Amino acid sequence: MATSDAERIGANLRRLRKGQGMSLDVLAGRSGLSKSFLSRVERGERHLDRRSHLDALAGALSVSLSDIIGQPFPSHGRTQDLAHAAVPALRRVLHAASIGYVFPDVQPLPIGELTESARTLWDARRRCDYVTVARMLPRLLEGLHVHVARGEDTAAALRLLVEVSSAAAFSLRALGYADLAWTAAEHCHNAAVTLGDPFAVGFADFTRAQASALGPGFEGALRLAENAADELRPHLSGDAEDERVYGTLLLTAAWAAAATRNYDQVATYVAEAGEMGERTGDADPTGDRWQTYFGPSNTGIWQMSIAVETGEGGKVTELAEGVDLSVIDSKSRRAAYWTELGRGLAQENGRENEAADALLRADHVAPQRTRGNPMVRATVDTMLDRVTQRAAGRKLSTLASRMDSPK
Repeated sequence: MATSDAERIGANLRRLRKGQGMSLDVLAGRSGLSKSFLSRVERGERHLDRRSHLDALAGALSVSLSDIIGQPFPSHGRTQDLAHAAVPALRRVLHAASIGYVFPDVQPLPIGELTESARTLWDARRRCDYVTVARMLPRLLEGLHVHVARGEDTAAALRLLVEVSSAAAFSLRALGYADLAWTAAEHCHNAAVTLGDPFAVGFADFTRAQASALGPGFEGALRLAENAADELRPHLSGDAEDERVYGTLLLTAAWAAAATRNYDQVATYVAEAGEMGERTGDADPTGDRWQTYFGPSNTGIWQMSIAVETGEGGKVTELAEGVDLSVIDSKSRRAAYWTELGRGLAQENGRENEAADALLRADHVAPQRTRGNPMVRATVDTMLDRVTQRAAGRKLSTLASRMDSPK
């Protein structure tokens, strides 16, 4: 019989706990979760469908979230297979660049052609086309590192390295490679610091905070986002593009605060981000320099995610009404809207049918992003435990089959 996600995660948790000689009582005390709940999780009878629970356990065991979840997830068809197959070449380049290797045999394209390639890469990431992204990244990164090492078009190459390394980090994170995502995020940060642009550094810290969530954890993401926002605040001068970087850091801090159960900080960051969003308005995709999509609509999607993390899923429907998806030119963010709507609805008994509809919409918009999302998988399994013969059960069974769930 196939092993369910809940059973696999439960087995990982039990292995990590016993490997440290830790009792369930001690783990319960350190994580703030009940012993009975943890016992059921380890037996595969309860699902970890809240980031706050995962983060609490990762912190208690001093491991990464990916150690508990067991990423990367199995592939979900030929497209994902191709994306995963392209990762080893990217790993080689990221590791080589980490030790200062300058790729002496590489003859890079002129900076203008690399710029065009970077735009193509960025568009592929916006469409969640991880195959194209993973295949393009190695040569792009090699070429840009060579330009910097030779002192050729240094400022332009460094700026492109910030953008390209960020695209690498987010794509690797979506594919489940937490450690590689962090390595790419560090490359992004190093390039930004060398460039000397405080808002490039702020964008790189946003990238690091997102990569940190599945690695060092949400506590690390919170510290990164808070510190980066503090560093950027004195540099704000009314430029809308710069304010979008700052606003995105505020939303990241609010999201991480919710996941780490620092609920008193959430409202403060969300309120400031909301005020900033009202000033900047929704971003024009053609002029959104760092592609943060920051504005009132994307802020609404972040608030939906935060509501789910704080256990207030009932708020997502109202929050969703304030989101204008037509201004968000990103399949990833559109899928996030439907994902968080589905997860929020799933927190309310009797709304499984609506939740399944929303999650199926997310899967339609960006299957590559949705099917490998551990929170979606846990939500589907949780609802499947609650429903059997109803219509929602049939829809959930469709979702489960797409995600390789045995249920």
